[in-house]
Amino acid sequence: KPFSAVLAEGLGNDYSVVKIPKSLAGNGANGWIIANIDQVKMHFTKLPELLSQGYNEEKMYYWHNFMTGSVMLEVKARGGITRQPITFEA
Repeated sequence: KPFSAVLAEGLGNDYSVVKIPKSLAGNGANGWIIANIDQVKMHFTKLPELLSQGYNEEKMYYWHNFMTGSVMLEVKARGGITRQPITFEA
Protein backbone atom coordinates (compact mmCIF):
# COMPACT_ATOMS: atom_id res chain seq x y z
CA LYS A 1 0.00 0.00 0.00
CA PRO A 2 1.43 3.48 -0.86
CA PHE A 3 2.35 5.55 2.19
CA SER A 4 -0.05 8.32 1.11
CA ALA A 5 -2.92 5.80 1.37
CA VAL A 6 -1.78 4.78 4.86
CA LEU A 7 -1.65 8.46 5.90
CA ALA A 8 -5.14 9.06 4.51
CA GLU A 9 -6.49 6.12 6.53
CA GLY A 10 -4.97 7.45 9.75
CA LEU A 11 -5.39 11.19 9.26
CA GLY A 12 -8.29 11.54 6.85
CA ASN A 13 -7.96 13.60 3.68
CA ASP A 14 -7.29 16.97 5.35
CA TYR A 15 -3.47 16.91 5.62
CA SER A 16 -0.42 18.29 3.85
CA VAL A 17 2.94 16.59 3.46
CA VAL A 18 6.11 18.69 3.76
CA LYS A 19 9.79 17.76 3.84
CA ILE A 20 11.65 17.98 7.14
CA PRO A 21 14.40 20.62 7.03
CA LYS A 22 17.92 19.14 7.29
CA SER A 23 18.47 21.04 10.54
CA LEU A 24 15.70 18.95 12.13
CA ALA A 25 16.25 15.67 10.33
CA GLY A 26 20.03 15.36 10.39
CA ASN A 27 22.30 14.10 7.64
CA GLY A 28 20.76 11.46 5.42
CA ALA A 29 17.58 11.20 7.50
CA ASN A 30 14.14 10.93 5.95
CA GLY A 31 10.75 11.43 7.52
CA TRP A 32 7.74 13.63 8.07
CA ILE A 33 6.57 16.31 10.46
CA ILE A 34 2.86 16.01 11.17
CA ALA A 35 1.08 19.13 12.44
CA ASN A 36 -2.34 18.66 14.03
CA ILE A 37 -4.29 21.67 12.73
CA ASP A 38 -6.46 21.76 15.87
CA GLN A 39 -3.38 22.14 18.11
CA VAL A 40 -1.28 24.64 16.15
CA LYS A 41 -1.69 28.16 14.82
CA MET A 42 0.13 29.51 11.76
CA HIS A 43 1.46 33.06 11.87
CA PHE A 44 2.75 34.72 8.71
CA THR A 45 3.93 38.19 7.70
CA LYS A 46 2.65 37.94 4.12
CA LEU A 47 0.97 35.30 2.03
CA PRO A 48 2.88 34.30 -1.12
CA GLU A 49 2.01 36.65 -3.98
CA LEU A 50 2.84 36.61 -7.70
CA LEU A 51 4.30 40.07 -8.45
CA SER A 52 5.02 39.71 -12.16
CA GLN A 53 5.56 37.16 -14.90
CA GLY A 54 6.57 37.07 -18.54
CA TYR A 55 8.18 35.23 -21.42
CA ASN A 56 11.63 35.79 -22.95
CA GLU A 57 11.21 35.07 -26.68
CA GLU A 58 14.93 35.27 -27.47
CA LYS A 59 15.96 32.58 -24.95
CA MET A 60 12.52 30.87 -24.91
CA TYR A 61 11.73 30.68 -21.20
CA TYR A 62 9.00 31.89 -18.87
CA TRP A 63 9.87 33.85 -15.71
CA HIS A 64 7.93 34.61 -12.53
CA ASN A 65 8.66 36.90 -9.57
CA PHE A 66 7.10 35.96 -6.23
CA MET A 67 7.05 37.72 -2.89
CA THR A 68 6.84 35.65 0.27
CA GLY A 69 7.01 36.49 3.94
CA SER A 70 8.14 34.55 6.96
CA VAL A 71 6.02 31.81 8.52
CA MET A 72 5.94 30.52 12.10
CA LEU A 73 3.95 27.60 13.45
CA GLU A 74 2.90 28.08 17.08
CA VAL A 75 2.23 24.84 18.96
CA LYS A 76 -0.74 25.39 21.28
CA ALA A 77 -0.91 21.92 22.88
CA ARG A 78 1.41 19.03 23.65
CA GLY A 79 1.44 16.62 20.72
CA GLY A 80 0.54 19.32 18.19
CA ILE A 81 3.67 18.41 16.22
CA THR A 82 4.83 14.85 15.63
CA ARG A 83 8.26 14.14 14.16
CA GLN A 84 8.19 10.79 12.39
CA PRO A 85 11.55 9.61 11.05
CA ILE A 86 11.59 6.80 8.51
CA THR A 87 14.31 4.45 7.27
CA PHE A 88 14.30 2.95 3.79
CA GLU A 89 15.85 -0.48 3.37
CA ALA A 90 16.36 -2.65 0.31
